[in-house]
Parts: sequence; structure tokens; C-alpha cells
Amino acid sequence: MNRTVLHIIVLSFIIIVTACTSLRRYRSAEGPLENNDLATIGLFGIKLSPSTPSAPGKSLWDLSAESQSQFIRILNNRFPDNSLFFNSLNMRYMMGDDELFSDDYTRSDMRLVFSVERNREAPHSSPADRLEYLKITLSIPDDSILRFTGWNNYSTEYGTIDIGSVSFTRSIDLSASPSFSDKNGGLTSDISSSGTASSSRKEDQKVGYRYLKLNGMIKKGSVSIEEEGTREIDLTGNISTDVSLAFNRFPLTIAVFSGLKDSLGRLNESSGIIADYRLVAVPLMKSIKDTLFGVLEMEYLYRNVRKGSATFPEWDDNVVFYKGKVRSKVPLFTSDDYLPSFYCIGRDESRALLSSSRSGAQGNDLVFRSYRDALDLFDWLRNRVVAGKYSGKQIRLATSDIITYEGKDLTVSDFTGSNPLKVKEYFSRDNK
Repeated sequence: MNRTVLHIIVLSFIIIVTACTSLRRYRSAEGPLENNDLATIGLFGIKLSPSTPSAPGKSLWDLSAESQSQFIRILNNRFPDNSLFFNSLNMRYMMGDDELFSDDYTRSDMRLVFSVERNREAPHSSPADRLEYLKITLSIPDDSILRFTGWNNYSTEYGTIDIGSVSFTRSIDLSASPSFSDKNGGLTSDISSSGTASSSRKEDQKVGYRYLKLNGMIKKGSVSIEEEGTREIDLTGNISTDVSLAFNRFPLTIAVFSGLKDSLGRLNESSGIIADYRLVAVPLMKSIKDTLFGVLEMEYLYRNVRKGSATFPEWDDNVVFYKGKVRSKVPLFTSDDYLPSFYCIGRDESRALLSSSRSGAQGNDLVFRSYRDALDLFDWLRNRVVAGKYSGKQIRLATSDIITYEGKDLTVSDFTGSNPLKVKEYFSRDNK
């Protein structure tokens, strides 16, 4: 064998060995062994945002400008000086079966922030250890009043993705590597999602391409997330995800009063007041609990480096893999977080509320969308009743509604006694 052939063989062997070592993920591996004490997860933060209520159907204001003027002209000729005409301007019509509710308060957007940590005081731990696989599941009880309906977005420290579906499978491509030195000799830690870079101090090191593989699925009672990192990606840190959820629906009637004052701010007589009622959807009341809990579970694969932690490349590491699982019960939110802020008129520590009835029908409790709406009617009633105008007398509105408390006409003592009527929150503990 001549020297040239020998050189070719030796060179080929070196190339093959170098190529193989640069592609290896580790020198040797053991496991996976079971250990549930190497990682923890917590619900670092949670934010519930109600969806913006929308009013379905059509009103007069949805017509064109010319159609509006013609419609107003016709109604004005037919009902001159009739206050009911003004109320008709905001009436809804052309609503289908799915548009019975003027507003829906049962759908919300929820942001979850999970905090994943490694146990850095575990035996045999090293700076090169990392979590390379996670499966996080948040589940709610089968008898819960809410359900998950979809994803909005998902975010880790490596990137953010918009999802917009019930399940997803994505990969975040990190083609750049962390750079630990710059031209001026200072230390940096720059990671970008495009371009190439190298990590060097005294030696050049090319990490190559790295991927963060993501999978997720939403079911009615659970949210599941999978992360798998490759090539020096440690999955510890904060993970945030936005999901949509819906509560079991319950119909509630909201009262809207108009005409309490004239254009000069003077109180009108009851015959000039108009009552309108709108059906809204709220979370089911019978099953409401003060605090809703969920079960948070995490399965993980832990990469423990026993030898080779002194160098950045991973192909020369002797590693031991551990699999583990942690599980805990976590509070999600309280009833104050997901119930709408509606108001009513009643007494402390009493379920009885101010109500109204029309044409002899069974009375409905008066519930208001805002504190201002409830206070306007309360101020009108207190002023007129205490002044003796309607004390002990029937209060009949322009729409034939009769206002009563516990089926009786209002008197001065209802506003001046030891436990007078007041404006209070409808979804308080006394009214649940």
C-alpha cells in the first residue's frame, strides 16, 4: 500500500469520525429512570377577560339615512306626541332563533401563565442539565359549569404563534445560536429566529439548527400542551397561552328605563316613563361556586449530564434520562371574576327585590346592567315617594308596568326605615 492511499484512508477515517461525532446527541445514555422530584410547575398567573357583548338583530339605526328619515316621518304622523314612538327607535327586530339574547356574558377569554422550573439542588445535577420534553394538562371537573372552546395564541421564550383552532402542531425553527462574545470582547446572549451565528469564547462552536416542537389539543374539560426541544433547548421558564371558554348559559331579564327626567332635568310623572326588557345570557346560577378549581399536571423528560458538562457541544455528554410526573390542584378564579356586574334594588340580607309586572302578569325582579341605571330609578322613586306623590299608591308607567316591592306599593318607610331599600350588586352572596 503506497503512502498516497494510506493518506486517503486516514483522511477518510478522520472525516467519518468527525462527522459522526458532530451529529451524535450524546456519547452514552441511560434510562429513562423514574424521578418525580426533578421539575415543578405552577400557575404563575391567570387573567379572565369577558368577551365584548354584541347586540344581534337589526334596529332603526341600521337602516340607511334616507330610510331612517322616511320611517321617522311615518311614525311621527301616526303617533304624534306619543312617548312610545321614541322607545320604538331602539327596538330590535328580525332576530333568529340563535339571536334571542341581546348580550351573551357566558363567553370569556382566559390567559394562563405556567411557570416551569428545574430542581437545581437535585443530586448529580449539573449546569448542562435541561428539560427536553414537557406535557402540560389543565383539566376541570366533569360537573364544572364551564368548558374550553378554542385556542387564541401560544407563547414561550423562543417564540409566539397564533393558533385559532381546537388543536395545533407547530415547530419553531431557531436557525441562530446564542452568541457569548462580540467584536468588542463583551458578553452577549442574542437569539434570533433567522440568520446564523456561532458561540465562541476561545473556540468556535456551531450548534446548527434547533427546533421547538409544539403540540396542543383542547377538549371540553381539558387543555393539553406538548413541548419538545432539541439541541440545547431547555424548556424551563414561563409559558403563556390564551384560550376561549364558555359557561353554561342561563337567561336573565335586564330592565331599561327611559323618560325619568325631561330635557331640563326635571322628574317626569310615572305616565311618562317607559320600561323596556332585554334578555341576556349569564353563567348558570344554580351551580355557581365561590372558587373554581382545576387540576394541573405535568409529565417531563429530564436530561441529566453526568460527564461532559464543561463543554457546550452535547455530543460528548454521558447522560441519564429521567421521566417524571407532578400533579396539583390549583384555583382558577372566583365567582367575582366571571359574573357580570349587574345591580338591583333591595334590602340588606334579603332576597326580595324591587319588581315590576305588566297587565297582571307575574312580576319580574328588576335587574340593571349598570349601577348608574339602577341609581337613576332609585333616585326617582325615593324622591317621588318620600315627597308623598306616590306613597302607598300604585306606580303605573306609560307601558302599563306597575312597580312594587314584595307585591306591595312603595311607602315612605321603604326609604327611611332602619333597613331601607338600596342599590346593591345582583350577584352578591345574598342573592345567589
